[in-house]
Amino acid sequence: MTTLAMHQELMAQQAQDQAPAPVNTVAAAEITVQVSRVVGRLDADFAQRQRTQLEAEWDSAACHRVIDLADVNFIDSSGLGLLVLLCKKTQQKGFRFAICNPSRQAQMLFELTRLHQLFGIFPSEALACQALQA
Repeated sequence: MTTLAMHQELMAQQAQDQAPAPVNTVAAAEITVQVSRVVGRLDADFAQRQRTQLEAEWDSAACHRVIDLADVNFIDSSGLGLLVLLCKKTQQKGFRFAICNPSRQAQMLFELTRLHQLFGIFPSEALACQALQA
């Protein structure tokens, strides 16, 4: 190999070594799940007092959402409406929404209103989080 050919090969190798690495467009970042707990009654009064705050929280975060109903003892139509609103806001951002720990009465209400078809309902927070991250 001539000196000129060796020099050209060396220059080509250096140019290759300095080239930027290819960009990996499939990021492996894990999407988080945020759990919000509701205590007491999920009714018109709660919906009126908390709607603005909850909507602001939903609009600012990029994550899957779980509503924990373990400590909820009553849900009325306004409460159901708030859950539907939050579910739709989550889905519009490309994330998933679920309910966990509903009481037996709440579970029956979701089934009667067919809301169990809109969002996942899970018996525990762990199962809901696991399902949303799958």
